[in-house]
Amino acid sequence: GIASHALDFDDTHTEAILHASAILTPLCLNYGFHVSKDAKKIIKAFIVGWEIAARVGIASKGTFHKRGFHTTAIAGIFGSVSASVILLDLNKEQIINALGLAGSFASGVNEFLSNGSNSKVLHIANAIKNGIMVAHFAKNNMSGPLSIFEGRDNIFKCFGIEEECDKTEL
Repeated sequence: GIASHALDFDDTHTEAILHASAILTPLCLNYGFHVSKDAKKIIKAFIVGWEIAARVGIASKGTFHKRGFHTTAIAGIFGSVSASVILLDLNKEQIINALGLAGSFASGVNEFLSNGSNSKVLHIANAIKNGIMVAHFAKNNMSGPLSIFEGRDNIFKCFGIEEECDKTEL
């Protein structure tokens, strides 16, 4: 993931402004085969992770990026945690908590573009690590915000983009 993003050899979902495979390929191939030998489950985790990350990116309508945030990092953690909860066989309540916890770890700014720094690769690493971590927290019954996408202080509001978003894309 870090290498693909460092070399700009990753996919791009243009509407979501997202490079989700840089996160999901290493997560599913490395971590996925570590916790599960079930190839169908690993493929499902990849697909669901991609879908969720893309939906968060699309819902933002490009405003994460316009405001200087790295959409891959912010939407990507939701893809990472979504893949992780499948690999770990979490139940519905745990999944909702994991998504809420992921919102607390969503971060990444585009300032790396100003001087060509390579810090953007850390956003990929953090999305992978934090998605796995919060899935484990939820599996062990840590609670998270239950309305991370629609609550009073939802992820879009906290990043200052709620009015420009289309939450029906979620």
